[in-house]
This record gives sequence, C-alpha cells and structure tokens, in this order.
Amino acid sequence: MGLFNLFDKKERFSIRNKDYIIINKSYCNKLILDKVNDIIYEVLNSENIVKKLPGITFILNNKNQKSHGSIKTYAIMKGKVIIRLNIFDDIDLKSIKFTLLHELAHAWDYMNKSNILKSHFKFFDLSFWTIDRKIMRFREVIHIYFSGLKSEGLAIYYEGYKDCQVYDRDLFFDLYNMAYSDAKHNKKIFNEILHNIKGNNKELYTEISYHTIGFHMFYSIIYLNLSHNMEFNALAKMGYAEFIRKYELTMWKFGYAPIISLNSGRGIIDYKKLLNEWAAVAKNEGIEKF
Repeated sequence: MGLFNLFDKKERFSIRNKDYIIINKSYCNKLILDKVNDIIYEVLNSENIVKKLPGITFILNNKNQKSHGSIKTYAIMKGKVIIRLNIFDDIDLKSIKFTLLHELAHAWDYMNKSNILKSHFKFFDLSFWTIDRKIMRFREVIHIYFSGLKSEGLAIYYEGYKDCQVYDRDLFFDLYNMAYSDAKHNKKIFNEILHNIKGNNKELYTEISYHTIGFHMFYSIIYLNLSHNMEFNALAKMGYAEFIRKYELTMWKFGYAPIISLNSGRGIIDYKKLLNEWAAVAKNEGIEKF
C-alpha cells in the first residue's frame, strides 16, 4: 500500500477483491497521514467486521474537533459506506483505531437496518401508506429495536471478546459514553417519527442504530460480573427481555444508570414507555385495537 498522493490527495487500493479509497482533505503533516494510513490498512486486514461490508471510502478531515468520526448515512441506502475521520497533528493515534472500529460497527448496523427496511418497503412509498399501516410499522420497529440490542450486541461481542480473559475499564467507560450518545440520538429519532407519524419517515428509520448499544450491554454485564463468573453462553441463551432486565439490574447494582430499560423508566430508552407513547399516538388517530 503506497503513501498518499500529495497532488490529488487520494489513494485507491484493493483488499480481498474489495476496493477502498482514502481521500485526504486535512492539513496534517505527512508523518501523521502515513500513520493514519497504516492504521486503516491494519484494521481492514485484521477485523472480521470489514468482511461484512462492501468497499469503503475514508475521508480524512480536520474541520470538526468535537467529533472523532461519522458515517455518511445517505450513502448506506445506496449500498455504499463512507466514513469520515477527523484527524489533527496532535491527535492520539490510539484513538484513531478505536474511532475507526466504532464507525465500522455503525456502518454494519446501518447497513443491516437499511437492508431490513429495503426489504420491508421494497414495493411501497410510505407517503401512500394508510395511517393505520404507518402506526403498526412503528410498533414493529420497537420490537426489532429491542430484540436487535441483544442479537447485534451478541454478534459483535462474540467476534472480538468471547474468549477474552482481560477486560478493560477504559473500554467499559468508552462504550458507555458512546451508547449514551447513540441512545440520545435514537430517542430523538423515535420522537420525530411519532410526532410526524403521518409523514414519509423512511429515511428516519434508517438512522436508528443499536449495534454499539448492544455491544455496550454485553460488555458491561460480563465486565461488572467478573467476580461472579457471568458466562457469555448464559447471556446468549436469554431472550431479549430477560437480557435487558439482566443488564438493567447489573448497572444499578454497581452504581451506573442504565442506557436501556425494560419497564422501570430508568433508561434513556425504556421499552414500556416507548410502547405507551406509541399507543397514545395510535389512540389519538382512532386506532385502539392492536
């Protein structure tokens, strides 16, 4: 893999028959750019999650110091993955890999969500759906979301940590903070859809993400219960409601506010509360038989 072309600031390469592009729009020095380049190359060659995605375009920028990275969600609907990484001359290079893995997890989650929605809406434009169908669609999404927290969290945990013997306190807090941010974003999306239930919310549905939150939940349960030998297989066999309940009780037991809750109202997103909000909208629209 070659160094950055300083004239067009774009590099193209292939790994396992997939095409990748790195576009440099930053003003970082060449030493930093080469190291970031190497980190991207290392991740693409070593992480299993990359195998689940199509070729990726990476855009390196340094306009936004408050954000480490982001996903171009509009591209996901077109089957493309575009990841923006914000880099600076004084950046902690260790954070680059973590940010990259985080955005890859989001890309996988968004890609799966996009595929699910495409299959559901393949022959329909939501603008032509009746209000009844749109309301029932939201109810289905609630189920997909909460069951997905368990299934997708299990998948990413299994890939990287099933046989892990040492757990990282810093990773626990990093995952917690990312899950907190994602949950806030998801709650905002849920509210937007409910407040505009008559609209064409197809694009909003694709922004709902549960991958990082699910991973946080699995990691937290096992990390906090190390002294009690909480096993991965025991969690894997739980239904999603039991899994969420176990997560919520674990977080409170060790003094942390849960990100997700089942019916206590303690989480940023609570299953019962969201269901009640949906039921209120349905009733307001004259739909009382669910």
